[in-house]
Amino acid sequence: MIKPRYKYLVSIMVLNKIALILTSSFFTDSDSTNFKFQVLESEKSYENPYSEETEENPVLSIDKIPLPDQKENENFLTDDEDYKDDNEDDDKNGDGNDSQIDDDQRTEENEYYEGDNHKEIKEEQQQITEEKEFEDTATISYGTPQIKLTPQEEVEGEGEGVEEREEKEEGKEKKENENKEHTTSVPHNTQKMNLSGKPSFSLDQNVTIPSHSLTVGNFSQPTKKPSINIPLNAETATTEGDKPPEDKPAFVAAEPITQEVLDRIAEDMEVRFEVLEDIRKAKVALRNQGMKAIDGNRWSVHFCLTTGMEHAHLVRRPEGYVLPNQTSIKLTHFNGCAYKLEPTKDFKPILPGNSLEFWVNIGPTIARSDLGPRWYVAAEGLQPRVISNTADESLDFVFLSKRKRSWDRFGHNDVEDLGTAPLLVIPTPLEILGLNVSRKIHIDSEWVVVGELGLENEAKFVADKLQLQKFLSQTNDRRVIKLRLDETQLETTKDGGTKLNQSSSEAYQLTVDATEELITITGTGNAGVFYGIQTLLALMDDQGLVPQVSIRDSPRFPYRGLMVDVARNFQSKQEIIKLLDVMAMYKMNKLHFHLSDNEGWRLEIPGIEELTLVGGKRCYDETEKTCILSQLGSGPDTTTSGTGHYSTEDYREILRHATQLHIQVIPEFDFPGHSHAAIKSMISRHDRLLHEGKEKDATMYLLNDFRDESRYFSVQAFTDETASVCLNSTYDLMEYVLHMIITLHSDIQPLTVFHFGGDEVPGGAWQKSPECEKLAKILNIGYRTPQTHKLLKAYFLKRISNITAKMGINLAGWGDYLFEHTTRTVLPREFFLNKEVYSFAWSTTGASRNNHEVSLMANHGYKVVLSNPDYIYLDHPYEPNQDERGKYWATPYSDTRKIFNYMPDSLYEDIDQIKNCTNLKGCVDGRRNVLGVEAAVWGETIRTPDHMFHMLFPRLLALAERAWHKAPWETIGDRKAQDRERTGDWVKFANSLGYRELGRLDKMNVKYHLTPPGARFVDKKLEVRAMLPGLRVEYSTDDGVTWNDVALETEVDRRVKLRTRSPDNKTVSREIEFEPPTLTTKVETVIKPRPESKRDQETENNHINVNDNDTSDSDNDESNNSSKDIGDIREKDSDNEKANLNTDSIDNGKDNHNNNDDNNSDDNDQKDEGKETQNT
Repeated sequence: MIKPRYKYLVSIMVLNKIALILTSSFFTDSDSTNFKFQVLESEKSYENPYSEETEENPVLSIDKIPLPDQKENENFLTDDEDYKDDNEDDDKNGDGNDSQIDDDQRTEENEYYEGDNHKEIKEEQQQITEEKEFEDTATISYGTPQIKLTPQEEVEGEGEGVEEREEKEEGKEKKENENKEHTTSVPHNTQKMNLSGKPSFSLDQNVTIPSHSLTVGNFSQPTKKPSINIPLNAETATTEGDKPPEDKPAFVAAEPITQEVLDRIAEDMEVRFEVLEDIRKAKVALRNQGMKAIDGNRWSVHFCLTTGMEHAHLVRRPEGYVLPNQTSIKLTHFNGCAYKLEPTKDFKPILPGNSLEFWVNIGPTIARSDLGPRWYVAAEGLQPRVISNTADESLDFVFLSKRKRSWDRFGHNDVEDLGTAPLLVIPTPLEILGLNVSRKIHIDSEWVVVGELGLENEAKFVADKLQLQKFLSQTNDRRVIKLRLDETQLETTKDGGTKLNQSSSEAYQLTVDATEELITITGTGNAGVFYGIQTLLALMDDQGLVPQVSIRDSPRFPYRGLMVDVARNFQSKQEIIKLLDVMAMYKMNKLHFHLSDNEGWRLEIPGIEELTLVGGKRCYDETEKTCILSQLGSGPDTTTSGTGHYSTEDYREILRHATQLHIQVIPEFDFPGHSHAAIKSMISRHDRLLHEGKEKDATMYLLNDFRDESRYFSVQAFTDETASVCLNSTYDLMEYVLHMIITLHSDIQPLTVFHFGGDEVPGGAWQKSPECEKLAKILNIGYRTPQTHKLLKAYFLKRISNITAKMGINLAGWGDYLFEHTTRTVLPREFFLNKEVYSFAWSTTGASRNNHEVSLMANHGYKVVLSNPDYIYLDHPYEPNQDERGKYWATPYSDTRKIFNYMPDSLYEDIDQIKNCTNLKGCVDGRRNVLGVEAAVWGETIRTPDHMFHMLFPRLLALAERAWHKAPWETIGDRKAQDRERTGDWVKFANSLGYRELGRLDKMNVKYHLTPPGARFVDKKLEVRAMLPGLRVEYSTDDGVTWNDVALETEVDRRVKLRTRSPDNKTVSREIEFEPPTLTTKVETVIKPRPESKRDQETENNHINVNDNDTSDSDNDESNNSSKDIGDIREKDSDNEKANLNTDSIDNGKDNHNNNDDNNSDDNDQKDEGKETQNT
């Protein structure tokens, strides 16, 4: 049945021109080629030109509606000058939904973003808005002509109520039916979709049809083509090589859809997703590998693309969009990365060996992990099935044809191999005295642990680790590990250097006396004793030997954290406990537990079971009554990482284990944005209770206003992710959840901090809500004004502050919740009633404005935790390579060395220049308010435990080093001297990782990440460098059948495969191919055109390098990340006549090109066909 909206559109068609339009239906409007998909500035945040909030509503102009009286709002809001918001919320790299982007937030790896281009971006966005406002073309059902509404018709349609519009459209149904024979040239009875189990096609048996060719469809190709240009995405093609005979008998009818047929489609259909050269278009092919045709009988294919698809057409078209280049396919966007494609009435059977191909506009896509696995085929009433060639995590159905750029892996791995681990322990202690490696003691079973009263937990921990007996009092004077509490002090160094942080309960002193066979650990608090034990365990070798030494130590920062996102993809209790063990081993003390987001709710809340019964599951349910619709490659059922939650006992077990390890657990439930899973769960609860006749209970915890007609498109591409701040039931739910969490924590680790998220609230939320309009009247504020969103958000902040303060809990959120969008004014600290308020600053480094905001928050009394995405977001790849897992919106890569070079203090250098002082309270000591650092691992691409540990290790060890230990080179003012000292420090750290720490991770069964080796030829000898000294590099000359270690004298004369192997021999890196220089063939230089705008340039800078020929070594500090360092830096050593070749020479047989965006010089743009250049 044709939908009412389409009936309305049909009535305005010019009937006498339909045949001609249909005849050329494979052409598309030229506007479709002008689609400008904006660069995703963040996976959590990107600039979205199609957001509802970027368009001004003409009826809400300031001159027509007076601003609210500020004085009347003082009872719940701060002064308008102190806190402003222009209906937009900052995203995780600035302003996710804003029509402007402050480019000083960009990472300095982007060469063309070194200045303020607000005006250019604003003009570009305005142009896009004007071009796209009425561009969307309504498509009449399947294969019927596309009719473009006039602005007048658009306004008329929008102005009518739903009931009026339906009556008007239904009134035209008869007229449409009368004219239907004129609007399609194919008999009506052959075009109906199968809704009753009968064949959907009734073609004559003797009719012959080709399967999806240029003439496929209801009409033959015109003899004379219309004089229009055919854009790229209007092309269709048939797979070469396996074309069917020109005259193949058509099937009599489509098979009735049954479970058996659906299973066969899932098995026979092969998906191929190829990203084209400009990374904003893709070619999708559905190939039939079976023996029977695949017909279009009520099935649909569901998949995930995190970078977005056809948003210009789908944002305001929830009913779907028929592709102009392939009218047999309709595309629908649900929410987030979830899409559906389904056959239209134009669909012809895909014959065995043939493919259906079509082209789509996408967001910039250059990594395989931008797509999710487990595409699945579904049909009403049947069990959905995963398409077989997408079922695993290999993502080998994704093809990235983007030209490659050189990544100097050999040069990047240029670290002197010292042959040993020179650092005594990681993280580096503050002071090491009296080290004598020739005098060691052996800890065997005769040793005992003696812990004084109050240290029972610590005594048990070390006794269990070493399998020793423990006592409360000393039984002998030898072979004793003595634990005690006392304030320790460090002797002042000769130059008046750093003393022990005596105010820290984490300071300790460790003394190993080989003569007396006595080990003493003294701490200022229990945590200090525990970290002394961790240092002792790190000093011990495999034989149980510990050198004589005295160590005095205390942490640089009191907050040394890791944020783990289990909402996007769930991780089990056992994996979290293992992660806590590793964190404790490296003296990290905060687990920020991201337990809810759009894609899932992960903690059982007794009394509100739907939060996990619905919100804790993902499956195929388009209504989302029983689960959240599959996202992020979780597939159609509940057996994958899309499903899972922690029971109350699971959570308490995690708390108990964290408490034993002196790790504080900070739960986060994200509100009011990022709440899709919670919203849908409460709708399901509402419907259940309403069905049971409990109307009052049904509305108790609702998070949405059913009459709300607000339209927005969030930074994660959701249209219904924002909880209503105008409903009391929203706060009732949050208060209930908080009470439950407090109860779970009470007797284990009392809850002191609640993280409410608060980030990325879409500016279009709450704009057309009757409940919000009612609240606005109560609060005496204007509704549907430019200030409405800001005032309602402030109302939410005030209420959540009151709730948590009443419970004695401190409040935490992502930093953007504190700032007014336009002026970047910080909300006064007095606005919140909580004793402490935490801000997690996640803006990129290197931009003066971002650094200034850290100082601003700290000087206003907020406790600040640094979580800079371009350094310590560990969901970003280790190197700029298309096969490396991760997002890349903040930086092309972030490896262990780059994180080691991270200098947190540089992010608030101006803190003393902008002190916040008052006559009553004096000046705030902002430096004391910067608590520390937190790495974040967001879960969009992390679906297995191995994925999580790969993304975390070994680079989390570098963050642990920077969080605990401030390196001397961080304070050196001379840049050259600083670089020299930092490089020397890195050599020691890298050798310690390779020769010792990776082995410790192996013993804990932690699957850390290994990158491929760098390589080059010197004459015929193969030289290699692993990512860290001490790792083995293997090569194979028989395509991976046998492997051998690369030795000093290894010579090869043919193509080889290379890989890195872990110390325990259980883990290897991905394999790369490498060729001797005699196989190199030169091709002509290709000069890449400059991007059209700075926005496009950022995409190129941040995305173009995700390939095996990557960027130059730009991993030092924040000032060494510009795009000028990302390019081909081919060098020739004339003295040694060394031929330098890239390690990754072959990629699916494609030509790989090196580009240099700095000057496009001939020297730097020479190409090697079929191979890439590795630089020395």
